[in-house]
Amino acid sequence: MIENFLTTVLLSMSIGVAVVCIGLVIRGCIADAKWPSHFIAIAYFFFVMAAEAAELLNQSLPDGFRLPWLQGVTLFLVPSLGACLWFYVRGLTSQDVGWMRRDAWHVVPIAMCIGGALPYLSLPEQQRLIIMTSSADHLDPNVFIAVVSMLMAWITWLAILILYGGASMRRLIKHRRAMRDLYSKVDGVSLTWLNALIVIVVTFIVLIIVSSILPVFSPTELFSNTVIALFYLCVVLVVGLFGVLQKNPMPAWSQLDTGGGKGRRYARSALQGDDLARIGGKLDIAMQDAHLWQNPNLSLIDLTKATGVSQNNISQTLNEHLGVNFYDYVNGWRIKAACAALRDTDQSVLAISQEVGFNAKSTFNAAFKKITGQTPRQYRLGAVAIK
Repeated sequence: MIENFLTTVLLSMSIGVAVVCIGLVIRGCIADAKWPSHFIAIAYFFFVMAAEAAELLNQSLPDGFRLPWLQGVTLFLVPSLGACLWFYVRGLTSQDVGWMRRDAWHVVPIAMCIGGALPYLSLPEQQRLIIMTSSADHLDPNVFIAVVSMLMAWITWLAILILYGGASMRRLIKHRRAMRDLYSKVDGVSLTWLNALIVIVVTFIVLIIVSSILPVFSPTELFSNTVIALFYLCVVLVVGLFGVLQKNPMPAWSQLDTGGGKGRRYARSALQGDDLARIGGKLDIAMQDAHLWQNPNLSLIDLTKATGVSQNNISQTLNEHLGVNFYDYVNGWRIKAACAALRDTDQSVLAISQEVGFNAKSTFNAAFKKITGQTPRQYRLGAVAIK
């Protein structure tokens, strides 16, 4: 009795949080007069979560209060979560956040999964209620076809999920590299939390599939309704906390082609070795004379304004002539200044890190060790010993 009550409360909270998140997304779109693809994708995600929670809640109700049409309705919705995840990641990692004609092909794998569920959904309600239990009569032709088609749909579903998850991870990796070509501080723009979102979506779908398949072969339940309800609530809370507030970190001022590799990106450039060396010297002079590295929010557009060199030419010079991206180039100047301060002053490590342009001591320590092979404390002790 207590478990049923707790399950009902958790599921009701999941539905409530999901509905609130959908409302916040819609409100933001109306306020901006824009409907970006990633906002629509995240709103759809919450809609599916609310539908899943509603279906599980419906199953826990007494027979007289249960809504038959809710049974299996999410089989039409959940297969599209992989595409939903992809559109959300794509929208946050590109300047073009709209829809394209070629996006229509994403309907094909979703239709395949839904098609596999149709034999099950076409059965009478009573058969649908018992088909996913070990007591179901699998020798009945209709039941057998329904079970086999559902299993094939689930296998297809998993394959599609792996493809979407892999594509989303690959796009995130490319995005983080692109951010290091644009910013000297990548905290808040690298979208690291999306790794957790991908894991959550994959875990969520695997949980649904396993909990649905297992009763066919064994009467043992892998997860109780309370555990599943708690998981639903955690998912909507975590995604709601990060996903609804997340803005597209791609700056409108960026002129870089971040879609291809470095070789393809600069394939049309007319710059030669002497040109790259000249631009590299110009960048060094600007950094040294104006101490641009002290700005913790220094970006590629700031260096362009200070030198008069285009973004693409700066990026090509850094990547091909100096062998570093913008992030590492600026941090190299910061660490160089930090080394001098550690040798010649008694300032604390925290004060030095802030003075040279780092907002966080942990980021400073990581960058310092990457460049020097030592921690700031070890470097200072070694410098004192040499004196």
